Amino acid sequence: MEKAISLSTGATEELGNPGDLGRTIASSERALNGAILTSEISIYVMAGLSRQAFAIYCVVFMVMRILHTFFYLNAVQPWRTVAFTIGAVAMLALVIHLLIRVIA
Repeated sequence: MEKAISLSTGATEELGNPGDLGRTIASSERALNGAILTSEISIYVMAGLSRQAFAIYCVVFMVMRILHTFFYLNAVQPWRTVAFTIGAVAMLALVIHLLIRVIA
């Protein structure tokens, strides 16, 4: 059994599968990349756009990110890509809705 060193604490732990820690760290880093969307959401709310549309965009994105993380950690293809793409399209729709409001 191999030992892995935690990047944050320096502690070691036994891993049944050496890829588990790497996949978990990569999944966490990808989740942090979603923080950029917070600014889009804040601007959307300040622009006074439809709360119903906002709720739909956010729920679709959140569910797809959760599914993407599940599929990523379990190495399930092509569903991982499908979940990521649907989430990205939801955020793209939010941005387009926002840009139409700001430009018009």
